[in-house]
Amino acid sequence: MLPGPLDGEPGFSAQFNLSLSSQFQGAELNSILALLNNQQNFKLEGLGGFRWLQLEESLIFRAKSQTVPDFSFGAGHYNFKDSFKTLNNFYGGQIGLRGQFHKEAWFGFGILKGGMGLIEQQIHSHGKSDTLGGNLFMR
Repeated sequence: MLPGPLDGEPGFSAQFNLSLSSQFQGAELNSILALLNNQQNFKLEGLGGFRWLQLEESLIFRAKSQTVPDFSFGAGHYNFKDSFKTLNNFYGGQIGLRGQFHKEAWFGFGILKGGMGLIEQQIHSHGKSDTLGGNLFMR
């Protein structure tokens, strides 16, 4: 709630709502080629495949307000909604190495991968406002 009056204007009360969301997901499909296989301690494999990653985000800001009535201005409202949404997809090939080592009670495992591809981006923005009685700060 915001108090009024503001610089001689009638007062108003308002409700503000800000909504944020973010979602990240992905998948990959690889084939494996044995490069080195020491049956006792060490194993090294080559990887090759496809990767998909997706990031989706949104921001929505809403306001609903009502002026306090006075004799010269009357009652009014000032409502708006702005929304921004993005969708990013990565499609690409990847290559890498995967290694494994074990000796007695010790064990180690590691993966090194790199990828190259393209990114598809989409952006959607939308705004809407509804007022009654003119602009809040200018008549």
